[in-house]
Amino acid sequence: MLLGFKYKLKPSQPQSQKLSQWLDMLRKTYNWCLKDRIDGWHQQFIQGDYCELKTKTEITPLSCSLVKGTQLANPWKDGGGKARRKGEKAQSPKRTVALMQDANLQELKDARPWYQNIDIGVLQSIPARVNESFNKFFKGAGFPKFKRRHDFKSFSYKPGRVKIKGNKIYLPKIGRMRFYNSRSIPDGFQIKTATVRQKADGWYVSLRIENLEYLAVKSGKKLYKVNPRYTSQTCSNCQHIDPASRSGEKFLCTNCGHIDDANLQAARNVKTKAIESYSLNIAKIVKSKTVRRDSSKPAQLSLFETLYSERLPVNTLPLKGFPACGQEPRI
Repeated sequence: MLLGFKYKLKPSQPQSQKLSQWLDMLRKTYNWCLKDRIDGWHQQFIQGDYCELKTKTEITPLSCSLVKGTQLANPWKDGGGKARRKGEKAQSPKRTVALMQDANLQELKDARPWYQNIDIGVLQSIPARVNESFNKFFKGAGFPKFKRRHDFKSFSYKPGRVKIKGNKIYLPKIGRMRFYNSRSIPDGFQIKTATVRQKADGWYVSLRIENLEYLAVKSGKKLYKVNPRYTSQTCSNCQHIDPASRSGEKFLCTNCGHIDDANLQAARNVKTKAIESYSLNIAKIVKSKTVRRDSSKPAQLSLFETLYSERLPVNTLPLKGFPACGQEPRI
């Protein structure tokens, strides 16, 4: 479970200036990545040849980028990852647009040394933000727009980079600074994301923390840790493990043909692992149907009869002037 905490920072004057400089450089990087994606996408569908005004070179379909959506070079993976160490062939040797822009950040830092003052995780989040905006556009959202000063007011650190001790917070490449500890964070938490945001009255940091153990103790429940490895690739019906069984949010077992939602499939496997690892006994709670002791037995009614809470004798008038069952109303 993720919880959100928001604090106001108290940076020094040099730290405040550095934060403002970061926003300007990150905003320019965002706009550059966005322009590269737009130009690369339009280049794939251009009719005929054209001349680029900046480089004054003729662009043809043969000189287009191999990856749709960018004009950067080196679209192929170097093969130095996990697949090459095992002696296997990489499944997708071509880089995605986000990976190509991410790899180009090193050239950006070499050409503009002042970008080296920015945390590498913060800098790598910019191509990811551009890629996320395009994914939303492909799903029906508006077309991504270039950011102006009032549109770009925040940046985020990767998990595990930000540290908190007492009323001081450590931001990499910025330093330690005090903050208004208006809401104490429970012990044993883990910071998942940290977003620094500029507002009219100063700088703020938003933390998303995960402390399952704290929440379990607070609610009086037990927490069982399970290794989630291969839970999304294992069939809960036949226990067959195959990465090809999962395609996005869908799960189709290649062995028995079991069809299920991928997230529900993984949740069932996690539950099964917890039961087997900790030798748990799952007892089903059955709610018994209770009947009021003072209630009378149900009576079978005909089409023209009305059920009353109590059946009155024939010679007794009901309350509020209503007739008893089977009796004509008195005038």
